[in-house]
Amino acid sequence: MMKKQILTTVLSLFSVALFAQIPEDVLKYSWGPVNGTARTNAIGGAMGSLGGDLSATFTNPAGLAFYRTSDLVVSPGFFSLNNKSAFRGTNTGQGNSAFNLGPSGFVGGLSGRGAWLNKTFSFAVNRTANFNNKIRYSGQNDFSSFAEQYAAEAAYSGLSIGQMLGNGNEVSLGTKMALYSYLVDTVTLGGQSPDFISRAMYGNLKNGDPLLLNQSHTIETSGGITELALGFAGNRSDKFYIGGSIGIHTFRTFRPLRHCSIRILKVLLFRVA
Repeated sequence: MMKKQILTTVLSLFSVALFAQIPEDVLKYSWGPVNGTARTNAIGGAMGSLGGDLSATFTNPAGLAFYRTSDLVVSPGFFSLNNKSAFRGTNTGQGNSAFNLGPSGFVGGLSGRGAWLNKTFSFAVNRTANFNNKIRYSGQNDFSSFAEQYAAEAAYSGLSIGQMLGNGNEVSLGTKMALYSYLVDTVTLGGQSPDFISRAMYGNLKNGDPLLLNQSHTIETSGGITELALGFAGNRSDKFYIGGSIGIHTFRTFRPLRHCSIRILKVLLFRVA
């Protein structure tokens, strides 16, 4: 029993937190387009089975054994995106373009001895996935506003503003921030009980202006997946080819979201019971 407790204690010292991926991340990390040298792309990515190309380092290292001499490979590229979006009758276009670097590296061919005709080593780097993207949509919204979720939570909590702004966890941090910044406040209409509304609507109700919300949302993604590989291969009598490689994948992604709302057209009112 004591051994089991000690083992459990030791294992707990090496525990780590795991976070589940959303479906979008699973597709992003597990699928990638054909990305090879110019020779590989020209034949639809089949160079891994034919050999004699730097791309074999990532797919079929034995194909490196076809090299008899050294080779330096650089694969520059250029990508361009043109995203189009439609939001409540307003069409928006957003372009994004930049230079990219495909499979690049060095292949060294070494003379062999006896039946081993030659040996080859390679060092290569490849950008297997590119996450750089930018999407933006905007338009006039008369249906909903970003502040409604905070006003609804404040109304349904049954608490006073002072209680919600306390140290407890009765409401979310977003609702507390909305109350602190007066994005959400209370108003009394027609002598009835107070209603939680967004602060932007207060001026519209007071001045009688047409209620209109101009919304814009921008999603800008950057980063990618880069693979670094070291390969080695040998050729025995032009009949037997053998090779192997060690690869390291690095993942980097950054996805900031920017949301802007100006002038409220319609915000739901939530009456405190």
